[in-house]
Amino acid sequence: MLVKINAKNATVYGKDEAVMEKKIEQRFSRYFTDGDEAVFSVKIREEKIGFKVELTLPYYGYQLRAEASDK
Repeated sequence: MLVKINAKNATVYGKDEAVMEKKIEQRFSRYFTDGDEAVFSVKIREEKIGFKVELTLPYYGYQLRAEASDK
């Protein structure tokens, strides 16, 4: 699994990146084996109040997407 983290108008520290990568791998490891090529794209944006995080995974021609915000 490959996790790409992109921050826009936000600062993401190395420790936070490691925690995000670890949680994504823990939650999705049952669906993808080591031979599967899974590329997760994580976008973090700072908004007026809080942050917004989007997780995108291309899967067999589809784009699986989830987002969360801490408002």
